Amino acid sequence: MSAIEFAFVAPALILIFGAITEGSLLFYTWGNMEHIGRQAARAAAIGEFTREEAENFIISRMAESIGSPAVTAAVTFESGANPIDNEVIVDVVVPATELSKFQPFGLFRLVTLSTKVTMHREVSS
Repeated sequence: MSAIEFAFVAPALILIFGAITEGSLLFYTWGNMEHIGRQAARAAAIGEFTREEAENFIISRMAESIGSPAVTAAVTFESGANPIDNEVIVDVVVPATELSKFQPFGLFRLVTLSTKVTMHREVSS
């Protein structure tokens, strides 16, 4: 009798375990995207990186983090009327096809992770 009960409960437990595991991997990846995006935005805001250097930094660090060379990064410098309006905007995107490579159960295969980081630029350019 207990084998039958286990047969009913086991699929639900496996599904819950899989969702928790993949959700954790998604949060880990998103946290890395935020952190690496902030690092690149900060370096660009103080003049250490050009746009190309910041984009290459993000792509290489994400490749080290999750082994994904298909991460896209876009860095833009926006200038406003006042110096406080000068910003560096960093967009980082990990496509769903890359996420499915390290998700063991594939529950979130259609999710594309993206983040946008904005920093005020401290140098004129």
